[in-house]
Amino acid sequence: MKRSRAIALVVLLVAIAVAAFFALRSHEPEYQGKRLSQWLEEYDRIGAMEKTGPASEAIRAMGTNALPYLFAYIKHRDTPLKKKFFGLVQKQHWLKLPPYRENRYFSPVLLALKTLGPDANPLVHELLKVFENPDTFKEGGLALFSIGPASIPALEQACRNSNVLVRADAALFIAKLPRDYTGEYQGYYCAWHKPRADVETRLYIAKVVNEYDIWKLTLMLKSSNAAVRRASADALAIYYHQSNNEDPKSSVRMLVKTLNDPDQDARNSARLALKRIDAAAAEKAGVK
Repeated sequence: MKRSRAIALVVLLVAIAVAAFFALRSHEPEYQGKRLSQWLEEYDRIGAMEKTGPASEAIRAMGTNALPYLFAYIKHRDTPLKKKFFGLVQKQHWLKLPPYRENRYFSPVLLALKTLGPDANPLVHELLKVFENPDTFKEGGLALFSIGPASIPALEQACRNSNVLVRADAALFIAKLPRDYTGEYQGYYCAWHKPRADVETRLYIAKVVNEYDIWKLTLMLKSSNAAVRRASADALAIYYHQSNNEDPKSSVRMLVKTLNDPDQDARNSARLALKRIDAAAAEKAGVK
C-alpha cells in the first residue's frame, strides 16, 4: 500500500512537471523549425566556441523575441516540489528519467546574450535586480557582463551595493568591458564536459581574472565615482591572488594613495586590500 501511494505521488509530480515544462516551451520563438530551448541545447552539446555559428545565427534571427524566455531561464529556480519530485524519482528503479540538473540552460543563455549584444539591452534593468539579490548575484552579474558595454551604468550602480561580493564583481566586470561594442569583448572561460557517461555534454561558463584585469582595477582606483573606487579596492582584495600577478607594486602604490581618499568607504576597502595583497606594505603605511 505504501509503495502504491509513492508511485501515485511520483506519477502526479511527473505530470505537473511535464505540463509546466511544455507550457513554457510551447510559446518559444522558433528558427528553422527548432525552438529557442532546442538551440540552447545545441550550445550545450556543440563542444567548442568555433562551432557555435549555427546556434548563434538562430539566436540572432529570433532577436528580441527571445529576451523574455532568456530572462526566465536566468532567474529560474526549481521549486521545493520539483526538488522533492526528483528526490523521489531517484529512489524508484522502474522510472528512468535524465539526471537532475537545476537551471540547465543558464550557461547557454549567457552565450545567447553575448550573441545578441546590444539587442539584449532591454534586459539590463531587470538583470540589475537579479545581480543585487544575494541569492542570484552570480547569475545576474554574468548575464550583465554577457550583454556587454550597455551594462556598465548598471554595474556602476551595483558598486554602491551593501554586499561586498556584489560590489567586487561589479568592478571586475567593468574592468573587463570596453566602453563600446568591439566584437569579442567578453573574457569567458568556456568548457564542455560530460560529468558522467549517462549525461549529455554540458557547457560551463565562468569568469577568469588575469593580470590585465588587475591593471584595470588598479586604474579604476582613480575613478571620479567614489563607489567605483571602493568597489575596485574590494575586487583587488578578493581577486588579486587569483590573477597570478607576480608584481603587486602598481596596485600597492595606488592602494596606499587611496588610504587618503576623501571617501571613507573607499579608504576602508583600500586598507583591507592592502593588507591582503602586501602585509608588509600595509604595515609600513600604518594600516593596522
